[in-house]
Amino acid sequence: MRPLYEDVEVVVCVGTGGVGKTTVAAALGVHAAVAGRRVLVMTTDPARRLANALGVADFGNREHILAPEVFAPFGATLKEPLTVLMPDTREIFDSLVRSLGKSPAEIDEVLQNRFYRQFSTALAGALEYAAAEKFYELHSSGRFDLIIIDTPPSQHAIDFLEAPGKLLDFIEMDALKWLFRAYGGAGRMSMKLLDISTRVIFGTLGRMAGADTLRELAEFIIAMATVFEAFAERYREVRALWKSNKTGFVLVTSTHFDQRQARLQFLGQLHAADFDLKAMVVNRLRPMLATDPAAPEIVQAVQHAITEAAHHQGQICDKAALQSVATALQEEAMLGQRDHERLEQILGDTEGEGGNHPVFTLPELPQDVSDIEGLVTLQAQAAPV
Repeated sequence: MRPLYEDVEVVVCVGTGGVGKTTVAAALGVHAAVAGRRVLVMTTDPARRLANALGVADFGNREHILAPEVFAPFGATLKEPLTVLMPDTREIFDSLVRSLGKSPAEIDEVLQNRFYRQFSTALAGALEYAAAEKFYELHSSGRFDLIIIDTPPSQHAIDFLEAPGKLLDFIEMDALKWLFRAYGGAGRMSMKLLDISTRVIFGTLGRMAGADTLRELAEFIIAMATVFEAFAERYREVRALWKSNKTGFVLVTSTHFDQRQARLQFLGQLHAADFDLKAMVVNRLRPMLATDPAAPEIVQAVQHAITEAAHHQGQICDKAALQSVATALQEEAMLGQRDHERLEQILGDTEGEGGNHPVFTLPELPQDVSDIEGLVTLQAQAAPV
């Protein structure tokens, strides 16, 4: 997995839901820490599967450092600790307001405003902006050699990257600018400064939405005006970093039949947006058990193994059970062959969309990866195609 991170400072994992993207990001972090990189894995996945896999019950907005000793019992020798973090949207916005506000009174006015409380947690794009802000802070600190970002499940590759911009566009809406001017004139100076039409519209909106509601919205916009300028500047810097040669994107996918269209869309979108696709990871690839899934040697091998086991234990071999096991192995062999046929299709698709991107495979494990032992096993079995 080294080629996925060796020449960059940031790896952004993208992919649709259900492909194991969070697990891949965590396994990649373990691999890089084994290689001696100071790694932070940041997940924005609301399901918090990474927290479960790493045994961290509550991420909050704090960094959790997993020492090499945690991984040693499972055969992984980390040269550097692995740090994990899940950004908390509200905490990040509160911290930004406190750092950018001009006075304690202005800061308190924003933090107590009910529109701000909704804005900082529920508005579309807030999670993504908070993640971008936290990422920028961590990258600027210089404490990490590598930051791996596990993006939320999405049907579009660049949703995570574009959502903060849509959030910032919210304050640029003409209607909100009008409200800013209207209330700014009426509340802070004098209604005499407003023309008749503005006063009529403002009064009508006040009756429809409630004067207090309109006042709170206007106060929120006024108080946030200078903060938004800083937000926008920071986001421009983050986007520049994402487009630089310091960042590589890793597309996580699988051989499942419904992934092909999403995979092609992701490849096209990343290429069109001029983001650097570092590699593709095909997760949960079944092994090839036989060239011919119905090969008699599979049945024969199973028969021999079960018969020998029964003989040594003084038991009679159950032929029905024997046949069930053989049938299961035949089915697994068929699935393995199908997965490898689709892997060939993936390689062809990759060559058709910008071409020659490294492709790595991760195996289908007997159980879902839900602990450190599973992560260690997974990262050790990564293989280039």
